[in-house]
Amino acid sequence: MASPRPNKRQRIEKGSSLPPVSHIAKKAPASFLALPPEVRQQILAQTFTPRRPLSRAELQTLAFESMLASLPVRDRHHDYRNDFIREQPRKSDRINLVLCLEDKVRCLEWVATLMDVHDDIRDDVRYVKTGWLNKIEEYLEKQRRDLELSSRPSRRR
Repeated sequence: MASPRPNKRQRIEKGSSLPPVSHIAKKAPASFLALPPEVRQQILAQTFTPRRPLSRAELQTLAFESMLASLPVRDRHHDYRNDFIREQPRKSDRINLVLCLEDKVRCLEWVATLMDVHDDIRDDVRYVKTGWLNKIEEYLEKQRRDLELSSRPSRRR
């Protein structure tokens, strides 16, 4: 039969069988820089999201509500929606184009900030910047096409 395991006091009195603290292997603290580049890039990519362009209906609703809120209460009974919606398509496309351009500026400012964080992540930042700018350019191209289409006079037969 095995002898019972000694309690803490008995171990201390006899001398501990555990190795001294200096012999215990210490792990380096986990850090962002210790991660593989692919993981760092995935994390960095989530720090900025280009805004998707709003649909015309979304922009019209926001603009209409803003316009309506600016009216004196006594004038809010009139049905302005039909007049407003007739004027809006081209304005909506311009607004989206401006929002995309603002996003591009925000993206480049964020990239500059990230580049200053640490030299070891500069390549990762360049990589994710390419993805962000490609997405923004995709949105910009769509807005330019939409604006061009809404600028053309409609042909009536």
